[in-house]
Amino acid sequence: MKRLVLLLLTVSLGGCLIVTPTPVTPPTPLSVLSATYSTNYSANGETVICDNRATTLVYRFTYQGELESWTSYLEGQKLGERKGERTFDPDSENVSALDEKGFEVSYVMSPNFAPYQNDTGASLSPQAIVVVPVPQPEEIGATKLYLTLVGEDGESQPYVSESIPVIINCP
Repeated sequence: MKRLVLLLLTVSLGGCLIVTPTPVTPPTPLSVLSATYSTNYSANGETVICDNRATTLVYRFTYQGELESWTSYLEGQKLGERKGERTFDPDSENVSALDEKGFEVSYVMSPNFAPYQNDTGASLSPQAIVVVPVPQPEEIGATKLYLTLVGEDGESQPYVSESIPVIINCP
């Protein structure tokens, strides 16, 4: 009898397929790992935006997660005015891949482009700039670079740079 039960048990279990589930790894959340920026102007060893000349802004960032696109813009520190808002993806013009998880973006800002507000609270217009025989660089305000990375699932991750001085009378 024992043999018959053992034989029936063996035959019935022999037809079963035992499946071991593979653990599902949750996706890596989208985040900015590092970001830097530079321009073609500097004053006192610091990267600046030159308000009276065309300035090339280059920013680089690395990330983790799945990136679909990103938006960047400059915002003035005092009034919050935004300029240059653009959305990019890895195939956009002026975008270069740094490595598997990083990009570099380059664009030229025309004179008087960067949003800023001077310390007195009054905006300077181009007509308010007095040309002097020997131009001395002078800080007239500051702006910040804002990035918003957007993942394939629609999640977003912001990044804000430190203040970028805006100067006039660039040499």
